Amino acid sequence: MNVLIYGGCHAEVIRRSLEKYALGEHKFQKIVNFSLIASRVSFPYDILKNIDLVVFNPIHNKGEWNTLHLEEYCFVNGVRLIKYPWLQWGGYWPHAAQRRWGDVKEWSIPLIRKESEKYESISENYCSIFNEGVISQAASGWLDKTTQFLRDAEKRGSVDISIVDWVYGRYKEKRLFQTPDHPCTELYKYVIGNIASAAGLTLDKSFFHISAELQPGVMTPILPNVASALHLNFTGGEWRHDEIWGDSELTLRDFVDSHFRKSPLLLGKAIVKTVRKDILGKRAIVPAGKKFLLEKMPNNSVRHHHLCNIRLADGGAQQSLLYKPHWAYFEPEF
Repeated sequence: MNVLIYGGCHAEVIRRSLEKYALGEHKFQKIVNFSLIASRVSFPYDILKNIDLVVFNPIHNKGEWNTLHLEEYCFVNGVRLIKYPWLQWGGYWPHAAQRRWGDVKEWSIPLIRKESEKYESISENYCSIFNEGVISQAASGWLDKTTQFLRDAEKRGSVDISIVDWVYGRYKEKRLFQTPDHPCTELYKYVIGNIASAAGLTLDKSFFHISAELQPGVMTPILPNVASALHLNFTGGEWRHDEIWGDSELTLRDFVDSHFRKSPLLLGKAIVKTVRKDILGKRAIVPAGKKFLLEKMPNNSVRHHHLCNIRLADGGAQQSLLYKPHWAYFEPEF
């Protein structure tokens, strides 16, 4: 069977998993929808002449790239279709929204930033996420809203693979999303298992015993007071984004502190190979491209956030934000 997976970042996970675990002789291809749209390239309908099945998520608001046109073509030309929803559900993150670090987007919780205006210190703001407050009180209402949004999207797209009831029935027991639009492996196993079943494919049983994340590299922390308000049976304080931090894993505290309005943290990136120096004068090489979460100091220098004995250096002198031949700095843009 020749199968085309057409979708966003989820499409590659689906393609890779089917290619690895589907038994028998099959060919799996993928086209990334947002790449076509961004480059203003029309969908390549000619390739469908050699395709038996198209697996895709519906698009309704992109004109020429709306998937209604793809459905019409496939209906006329006898190509099978399986539709799954865009895999986004934000129930763990009340009023989540995207922000930028330089040219890279990531998910944030603007309510943390708004609530931070109440606190004089970054530590007070951090401590607030362990207690009931505005954010945790918003959790239940937001859970209902994001669930209804997913339900409406599935209905509008007339999807063949529905996830909304499955997610709503299990979100407390196991973490199902790493970020609002990056599912955990548990959800991917459900979606891909159902796609395979609908397609008439048999997956090797080992697929359902995967524990590692099928889509690694990003993780938005779940706030402790939100986890408590939603009665979750797990915690999730890791903060990761491979496009921003590389392979570094930051903490829940780093994530919360990055929202503090009165003293924004910086993303520092080494433009060329340089050095860092601790207060005892010990130097370490920092490779070009290495990134750090930094604090801006009153004297206009910078230091590693929460690592007060480390400072960034250029030839032994503490690096000034006013003169930065070796470092690039980005404040988060909400």
